[in-house]
Amino acid sequence: MRALAGTCCLPQVHFMVNNLTASDVADRAAQIQKAIWPEFKDWFANYLVVKRAAQVRCLLQNRNCIAC
Repeated sequence: MRALAGTCCLPQVHFMVNNLTASDVADRAAQIQKAIWPEFKDWFANYLVVKRAAQVRCLLQNRNCIAC
């Protein structure tokens, strides 16, 4: 099995996810599909749910606390 995406496409995937906007979701999804090897699709799903969704939730909680 190839080394985890870090040696080839991880920086590219992080860049695409970090710079995602509502207007370019479809384009970014297509780019990410091309960038990730099939054996890393499960890793990417886990990355989105565990890492990114947790960060968004934390940001929203912090924003609510600041607004209070």
